[in-house]
Amino acid sequence: ESIPGLEDDIQGRNILLEFDSFILANVYVPNTGSDKNTYRKDVWDPSIKEFLEDYKKKDKPIIYCGDLNVVSDINDIYNPEILKKAKNPGVKKFERECFKSFLEIGYCDALRKIYKEDKIWTWWDPRSKAREKDNGWRLDYFLVSDENIIKDGKIHNDIYGSDHCPISLEISI
Repeated sequence: ESIPGLEDDIQGRNILLEFDSFILANVYVPNTGSDKNTYRKDVWDPSIKEFLEDYKKKDKPIIYCGDLNVVSDINDIYNPEILKKAKNPGVKKFERECFKSFLEIGYCDALRKIYKEDKIWTWWDPRSKAREKDNGWRLDYFLVSDENIIKDGKIHNDIYGSDHCPISLEISI
C-alpha cells in the first residue's frame, strides 16, 4: 500500500505496511537537486505532513523511516557551514523546516534520542571520496510516533556498498 496522497508519486518512493502492533512507512524522499523544489514543497512535504498528523491519531504507533534527504541539525553534518549556507539539496531552509514540523507534531527522532549530541552520519558524497575522510551527512531516519517503543538503534557505518550505510531500530511493543 502507498501513503495516502502519494499513490501516483513517481519522484519519491513509499510503502506503507501495517503490522499487528505498529505501522511502518518506509520512504525515499525526493532529492531537491535538479530543480525539484516545487514538487517537494507543494506535493510531497504537505502530503507527508498530513499523513503523519492523521496517523499519529491511530491506535498503534507509526514508524516513518528511510532516506528523508534532509539534514536535521548541526550534529548531522560534518561541516556546519554547509548547513548555514542552506543552498545544497538536503540543507535548504524549507526542507529543514518541514522536518522540524514533524518533530513539533510529536514524532521522535529515534537515532538522535539514542545518540544524543553525537555527530552522526549515514551518507557520504562518493564524488569527493567523503567516506574516506568521514565527511558525512545524516539523511536517513526513524521517526516514531511513540518514543516509548524505542529499545535500541544503530548506524551501521562499517557496512559499505552504497553511498549510504544501513540503519536499524529495535522496538518494544
